[in-house]
Amino acid sequence: MTGLKPTILSALVLALASFGDAFLYPVLPVNALQMGVPIAWVGFLLSINRFIRLVANQGFGWLFNTFGYKRITIFAAVLAALSTLCYGFASGLVLWIAARIIWGLCYSSLRISCISYSLEGKKQGFLLGLSRGLQETGPIIALILGPLLMKYFTIQTTFIIFSALSVSAIIISFYLPESPKREETFKFSFNPIPSTFNSLVFISALVVEGMLIVLIGKLFITEQISVLELTAITSFYVGYRRLSNVFVSPFAGKIADRFGIERVFLIAIFLTVFSLFVITAGYVEIGLLLTFTFQSISSALAPGGAAADQENRLKAIAANTTWRDLGSASGAVLGGALLATEHLQLYLFSSSVILFAALLIHLILSKQLKQILKWR
Repeated sequence: MTGLKPTILSALVLALASFGDAFLYPVLPVNALQMGVPIAWVGFLLSINRFIRLVANQGFGWLFNTFGYKRITIFAAVLAALSTLCYGFASGLVLWIAARIIWGLCYSSLRISCISYSLEGKKQGFLLGLSRGLQETGPIIALILGPLLMKYFTIQTTFIIFSALSVSAIIISFYLPESPKREETFKFSFNPIPSTFNSLVFISALVVEGMLIVLIGKLFITEQISVLELTAITSFYVGYRRLSNVFVSPFAGKIADRFGIERVFLIAIFLTVFSLFVITAGYVEIGLLLTFTFQSISSALAPGGAAADQENRLKAIAANTTWRDLGSASGAVLGGALLATEHLQLYLFSSSVILFAALLIHLILSKQLKQILKWR
């Protein structure tokens, strides 16, 4: 299949480069002082990379077009390994902040690389889903391997080991082909007003990837449940979300190749809205499983839908990933603010209505409703 090999290689580069970042999230909050980080700075360090990506996405679109996919991907893989190494040696806030900024830049470039290589093939839906699934294997391995390593080594040594393992991402990146498609008149620009399609990406990321992830534990709090049980429940659903990306995304991609990427994306958004309503109706367990399942489909297919029929594909991909990053980052902040509220179900219901309204607006303005109903 055309594009299969570069899709797999680019996804493996991102997966292996993500070891350090993935393990940092569960480790830093409970070991901050031991790692030389004041408690008050934990949230900032864990979120700064997301906000860096808001600016970096547009810049890397231009860099890829100017210097080529392979060269930038290799450079980003090298920096990713160095950022993880910094986690092992960092003893002050300046180095920690620098390492997180570097990782934000690396993730932005490696993700655009993965998407772009996936769109080189004929079966774009399957390749996008396969790429997304492979990318998630890295964080899953890190979350399993990290605690095992910590039984025998310190936290700092564990990150140094992860940095050494990330060198394999650099090696793999050398086997990537150079993408033949570049825009001769590529311009660095960003429209501050999202298209109706990117509005859906922004709102769904805000609600599911940002707000809901933060609020999972809050949904299960009762007088009888212990902190340990609550942590286990939250970990289960976060883990399911990642596994859903691994196993559901490629399957959804194959369906998208048959019925159309944007069509399947929009159906997944509708089913996400339905799943959120299931949560607000009180069926939290099944609602969360459904929400993360359908969100894994829409998030994997979104770049393909955004880039379809676009003359400047890199610009479209950069804009789409920027709106998704803005949504997830804003949602995490909003979710933190809602942790103390007693009317959580009302906010979730309102978010579901807003997402549904955005879907209707897109269907009406883009005249997609008739296309969705035509399966052939």
